[in-house]
Amino acid sequence: MSGINLIDPRGMTPIEWTNAYSIDLERFGSVPNLQSNDRWQDWGSALSLLASLSGIILPNPYEYSDWQEWAQRLNEILGSRP
Repeated sequence: MSGINLIDPRGMTPIEWTNAYSIDLERFGSVPNLQSNDRWQDWGSALSLLASLSGIILPNPYEYSDWQEWAQRLNEILGSRP
């Protein structure tokens, strides 16, 4: 997507990564704060509720056991959008 800074999740915790990513995603709607690293899937599913991202098929975080694999896939999808 134009203007989104894609953040490489390697070397980061889920909280660090989601906090950094939320800065850019806030312009698309309200993004929740991740309070616990083990709740990253809930945070990821909340992204699908952002109206400005509707029509973009985001990866289902519940289909991933590794948050970094999901985050990389999210980056690929959002990075491929014009």
